[in-house]
Amino acid sequence: MSAASYLIGIGLPIMVFDVEGTRPVIGYDETMITYLLAIASPTYPIPVSCYYNGWATGDGYDNGGWYYGYQQWVGWYGGPLFWTHYSFLGFDPRNKSDNFCNYYLNCQNISRIHREYSIENPGGYVDYGELVWGLTTCYGPGGYCVHEPQLYRDDGTIAPTAAISAMAFTPTESRATLRHFYETYLARMWGEFGFRDGMNPTLSWYSNTYIAIDQGPQVPMIENSRTGLCWDTFMRNPEIEPMLRAIGWTINRSPRNPENPEQLAAGLEYEYYETDAASPWNRLPYFDALTPEASGVISGFDLSPRQQEDYFAFRFTGYIDIPASGIYTFYTNSDDGSRLYLGNDLVVDNDGLHGMDGDVSGSITLLAGKHEITVLFFDKTQGQDLNVSYMGPGIAKTAIPASVLFRDGQVGADDLSSFADCLAGPDVAVSSECRSMDMDGDSDVDLYDFSLFMSNFVVE
Repeated sequence: MSAASYLIGIGLPIMVFDVEGTRPVIGYDETMITYLLAIASPTYPIPVSCYYNGWATGDGYDNGGWYYGYQQWVGWYGGPLFWTHYSFLGFDPRNKSDNFCNYYLNCQNISRIHREYSIENPGGYVDYGELVWGLTTCYGPGGYCVHEPQLYRDDGTIAPTAAISAMAFTPTESRATLRHFYETYLARMWGEFGFRDGMNPTLSWYSNTYIAIDQGPQVPMIENSRTGLCWDTFMRNPEIEPMLRAIGWTINRSPRNPENPEQLAAGLEYEYYETDAASPWNRLPYFDALTPEASGVISGFDLSPRQQEDYFAFRFTGYIDIPASGIYTFYTNSDDGSRLYLGNDLVVDNDGLHGMDGDVSGSITLLAGKHEITVLFFDKTQGQDLNVSYMGPGIAKTAIPASVLFRDGQVGADDLSSFADCLAGPDVAVSSECRSMDMDGDSDVDLYDFSLFMSNFVVE
């Protein structure tokens, strides 16, 4: 994108033009941020009306069509994937929308449309599929040109920057593709600055160059996927939210209210499910249609009650104590799939078949109190791991401790007797029953756990 200035045309809508003054900067493409920053300027702002009368006037801006089962609200079908990157390196599109759409969902769906196009592979190109996808402007056998999911703009050239820079929108899919690129094309595509610009396996052509504008989005979008750091830093600028409200954006930041049940006991409830190699799960099953093999109480998100090494699933339910109101980010890292809900709100979607590929995160605004939490997990084969963590006001990123997790019900005399047995008896590391009494999650049942336990004790 060229640097931009703005010109006011007599009798015409006010809009931004490129520096030569020959081409209006209108959407939908990568240049939304030009208008947002120009309107937000504290010194020489352009009129708020430029947004809808200038930026949003491009041909095909308002789309609304469905492709491969995904709706694209804005922009012509597909488009080069860099259109979904540059405006959102710092500007956080989550939980907000203009008159057309939520741009996080729009960018996410465009990324998934690109991936589905490669899976369908209408051009029959070598290597295209669920792990090789992402069409954008890059170097290819024909030089530096635009590639997008249309046969007339697709010659089999894939740019690593496309799928990698989509990681903030499609973390699971992009991480799998990043790993595949590294493991498959390392010798031909990897160098001192990371992945080179483009490749065309059909023609056995691999770029030997880097383009800074293509390398640039990768690290910020990886970090936005990991922690939201770039988004959070940019959005703290005091000019941004007033600018959005002046344009008329809706910022959906209503905090979630806690359930705050009156009677709670320490720990979570779990349900354990099994299947087999004849009917394995490739995604999280519909738990309500299944009968658990076992259920019980456990101190945290612990897979040790499993009764086989593969083909199993867990549903953990309970409440999490949120100490202060604010924005919280939750993470899961799992082998295989997992999801985290607060009430009916899906906060983290880490479903599907994958290894421990790194944290997948989601953020939500919460009021202080005890919120209903559900974590789902399944394993097909090989690794069996689940890590659940969070961060928020006054809380650095950490594994969710047992001390903030609760379940419905009173703690009674039977529970006290069980705790006393664990306090004097078996090692928590080998007893799933005693593991549920490990209130602080330090793999040992001791007097501190007992004090936490007693805070919930009610004589029945």
